[in-house]
Amino acid sequence: AKTTISGEHCLPWTSDLFSYNDPQTNTVQLGLGSHSYCRSPDEDEQPWCYFIKDGGLSWGYCNVSSCRSGRRQPPPPPPPPPNFLPEDVDEFAMVKRSCGRRHKKQSFIRPRIVGGSSALPGSHPWLASINVGRNFCAGSLIRPCWLVTSAHCFANSPLTSTIHVVLGQHFFNKTTDVTQEFKIEKYIMHPDYSVFNPTENDIALIKLKKVNRRCAVRSRFIQPICLPEASMSFPDHYKCYIVGWGYLHERRFRGALGLRKGRHLLPVWHHQLG
Repeated sequence: AKTTISGEHCLPWTSDLFSYNDPQTNTVQLGLGSHSYCRSPDEDEQPWCYFIKDGGLSWGYCNVSSCRSGRRQPPPPPPPPPNFLPEDVDEFAMVKRSCGRRHKKQSFIRPRIVGGSSALPGSHPWLASINVGRNFCAGSLIRPCWLVTSAHCFANSPLTSTIHVVLGQHFFNKTTDVTQEFKIEKYIMHPDYSVFNPTENDIALIKLKKVNRRCAVRSRFIQPICLPEASMSFPDHYKCYIVGWGYLHERRFRGALGLRKGRHLLPVWHHQLG
């Protein structure tokens, strides 16, 4: 097969759009080459391939026969409706056990994108798009109903009714069938944040308003990020990855995600999530 279940045409595995992290990878053993047949070089649950969609690199599963049984694999069934957590379940403990899970395809290839690092859908599933009126910010999902973001997004004290959050979004300002949208209940700015010194204490929390008694529902594209333990410390100039929608070139806007390394971390701020 050379097409995905959704009907997208597969790229050749030798496409110049990407290369493999391990330059010594035995492409013959993995079944890769100049062809565009569906394969599973990362031992995923079924064969898949890369394709171009909306100007960006993406991937999808293929409906092909299993080598073991010779039977055609049916498309994956739709996910079951989410179960509500019992009140006595420690939701925070559950988040800690399953946070920070990037999609495996991101570690298998290294995209070749001129002018910056592009990200595959699902590679940063905690990223949130936050629209504040006509302004735009980004944040990270830390619990099903909570995001962490920048305090300067709320410097003008906007009404909560003007704030709109999208989870699972890959391309800037574009929702799909995998995104989830929310209004918010409230936002909490750092008590020491000041517009006169906006680079200090620039951090805030957002509480999502539930939809059908639920906030974020986990999927391949929506997962909470891991928070550091209170006992952890980070030295000055500690390198970290940052991600968001932004400019890769002056006066040119690119809608795909771009990785950038940073050298500064904000002081730790503790606030009890209720």
